[in-house]
Amino acid sequence: MKKLVVFDLDGTLNETENYALPAMLAALQDFGVNCFDENDIKDTFGAKDEDTSVKFFGADAAKYSDAYWQKVYEYSNSRYKDRYKPYAGVKKMLEWLKREGYTLAVCSNADIDYITSTLKLIDIDTYFDDLQPSIPEKTKVDSLKCLIDRVKPDQVVMVGDRYFDLEAASANNVPFAACLYGYGKPDEFNGADVLLKCPQDLILYLKNKDKPPCHILVLDLDGTLMNSRKEITKNTKEALFRFMDNGGCVVLASGRPTYGIIPVANELELNKRGGYILSYNGGCIMECKTGEIIYQQTLKEDDVKTLAEQAKSHGVNILTYEGSLIITENDHDTYSKKESMITKMLIKKVDSFDDYVNFPVVKCLMTAEAEYLVNVEKSVKSYWGDRLSISRSEPFFLEVTAKGIDKAKSLERLLQKLNMDKSCMIACGDGFNDQSMIEFAGFGVAMGNAQEIVKAAADYIAPTNDEDGVAYVMEHLMQ
Repeated sequence: MKKLVVFDLDGTLNETENYALPAMLAALQDFGVNCFDENDIKDTFGAKDEDTSVKFFGADAAKYSDAYWQKVYEYSNSRYKDRYKPYAGVKKMLEWLKREGYTLAVCSNADIDYITSTLKLIDIDTYFDDLQPSIPEKTKVDSLKCLIDRVKPDQVVMVGDRYFDLEAASANNVPFAACLYGYGKPDEFNGADVLLKCPQDLILYLKNKDKPPCHILVLDLDGTLMNSRKEITKNTKEALFRFMDNGGCVVLASGRPTYGIIPVANELELNKRGGYILSYNGGCIMECKTGEIIYQQTLKEDDVKTLAEQAKSHGVNILTYEGSLIITENDHDTYSKKESMITKMLIKKVDSFDDYVNFPVVKCLMTAEAEYLVNVEKSVKSYWGDRLSISRSEPFFLEVTAKGIDKAKSLERLLQKLNMDKSCMIACGDGFNDQSMIEFAGFGVAMGNAQEIVKAAADYIAPTNDEDGVAYVMEHLMQ
């Protein structure tokens, strides 16, 4: 099936005002026209050149039009050439569309030279399969029809920011996604199928439109589900309850120990509704309603001793978990206290970590100042190779679990048990240890506060955890 997404250019992909606004004002001044302000100029963005010329020069439009636009072109590509850029999130959105197999096209009221040069200057030209310029003495309705007749898609969506984009879509019986971030006014979009607050909202619209439905929602806790105050907001909680009421399954996936996740699971009523806890970065999977441990992998006793030795040699603290307690030699360590605060577990100081820890250990945690821990991580990884799973959940937390343990691999185990496919899974996270599950899931979401490498791995970047990012994603996908 050929699925076509047609984009307007200015105000949809291209942040036109950065260069066009000063260039057009300067060119008008050259012609002695000083009666138009910035808002007047913005109102013309996306219109055909001849219509804009009539607005500026009235009856003299034919006389001055060619020379005026030549001036605008010269200023745009000399004085203001360094100001060309796409809207934030456009490249991420286009990458997702191409990865999902969409055919992409631009249908603009501009000529082909402007379209091709602008796409190159904002560095998105390689994403597009077809370009449709303005047709002389025709409207955008005709241009869009020409494009559709040529491409012959099975499905089409039009994306734009002005009323003539909506008119073109409506006349051709095409769904229309209106860009609120562009240059149109809200009353121009009556009848639009969806309103986009940012370019990446198109991903949510198309994901919802073409879904298989999301049956499993996987959520990291700290920095994702919970805000900076370690709270689940009312909006987020209500969105998750609606999701579960509609048959969805919630999985809480965290580097925290199981004991530190259970209170969060209970707050979301997973102990009544059902759901899963994936703790210790995937080292343990528990069914919430029954408390059944359906998977657990512990570290070898000798490996724990070696890790303790490595922590001492590098001058960093090491801790693990016993029931409701955090076990460590250093109860004054800043980051051990932080782990205690996050998990709501008490710290138990022991004289010798090595001697005390004689019970099954799912995870050890090394803690230190972030910059120093980067070097510790390299050294520890170099020693263990692929014999252990080593990752950072926070810049100051280095987590060590058994070989083959990470969030993605444990989610794969859970899917096998449930006899489900990852295409029905959405995973949301922010930390280094979330990257694997974001890449694994059918749809991977990075929070706006996520590490940059995690954002790069995601299909979609949500608002931050302090902006109800999880609720935002769920509300759009459940429309």
